[in-house]
Amino acid sequence: MLNIKQQLREAETEKRRLTKIKQKEDLRKELRQKQEEIKQLKDCRKVVIVGDSIIKHIPPIEGVTVKSFPGATIGKLHYLLEKGFLSLKGFSYIILHVGTNNIARNCSVSDMLADFTNLLAKIRKISPEIHIIVSAILPRPVDIKVTEKKIKEFNLMLDTQLSKDLKFKFIKSYRPFLHCGEIKLHFFARLDGGLHLNLEGSARLGHFFHRVISTLSY
Repeated sequence: MLNIKQQLREAETEKRRLTKIKQKEDLRKELRQKQEEIKQLKDCRKVVIVGDSIIKHIPPIEGVTVKSFPGATIGKLHYLLEKGFLSLKGFSYIILHVGTNNIARNCSVSDMLADFTNLLAKIRKISPEIHIIVSAILPRPVDIKVTEKKIKEFNLMLDTQLSKDLKFKFIKSYRPFLHCGEIKLHFFARLDGGLHLNLEGSARLGHFFHRVISTLSY
């Protein structure tokens, strides 16, 4: 009888040991599956944000590449693409944030729209499958009295006309920086009079982009 009880205890101990081993293997298998799913999702939805210095300091977003060209105009991005200095290879989405420097140079809205049309045509020629998202120009305190009307007109034309004609998604990235039509000054750098975003403003813009990216289909 004692021998049988001893054998039962040993069998139970062995069963628990084997059960733990099996549980560990099941967990490892589940982990590998999850890791593979994550890898596939990252591979399928690769996003690049391209623009001027406004996007330079946005916080890192997983799976997103930021390519900032300080001082760049819409035409400059077209040139960089044409000459091969800006590559879109491997990306399934592009977010464009450019136009502020065109406004600063007193370009007309019609010229800016023409430049944007050419830029999008170049993007689609280079990367026909890429999905294009256009971010609105932000108002800036440094010259808002002079540029406000043109910025609003350009953003409106992008939203209501060009986005439909050229089939891209327009995102109203200016919204987090306004309250009842007034600029939220605490998002802009003081030293340059509000020419650029400060760290809080960059984080806010990055958060806005992150929310947009999280809704994109795979």
